[in-house]
Parts: sequence; structure tokens; C-alpha cells
Amino acid sequence: MKLFKMRKVLVCGAGGFIGSHLVTRLKKEGFWVRGVDLKYPEFSKTSADDFIIGDLRDLKVVEKSLLEKTISISCIILL
Repeated sequence: MKLFKMRKVLVCGAGGFIGSHLVTRLKKEGFWVRGVDLKYPEFSKTSADDFIIGDLRDLKVVEKSLLEKTISISCIILL
């Protein structure tokens, strides 16, 4: 991760098990992290700098979530 010059990351699915742990790891690496999910993580407080509760199937939530020059990582499982 140190190779990236962009220091902002959007983690979709940040309220889930993998996504919440990814947010914590990215914060330790020095990234500014925005998390998006339908819910906050259940078992611990989020480490994200910003957390948006919303459904990414809604275009308004997507527009609100996107950042300029951002790395986006999806940890979403469609059921």
C-alpha cells in the first residue's frame, strides 16, 4: 500500500467483518478512510474517518460517498 500516492480510500461494505478489519488496517497504514454500509460494525467502533449509512443501490448515496482521487475497495456480498 505504501506505493500509492493517493491517501484516501472508500471501503464499501465497511460495516461487515472483512470491511471493518480492512478499515482498521488502512488507518494503520496512514490512509484517510470513508466507510459505507447499511449498518455500523456490530462488534467494535469503526476506525473510519467518515462513515456513511446508506444503500449503494441508491444513486444519491453513491454520489455522496465518492471522493476525488480515491481508491475504492468493495467488500460487499450480494444476497
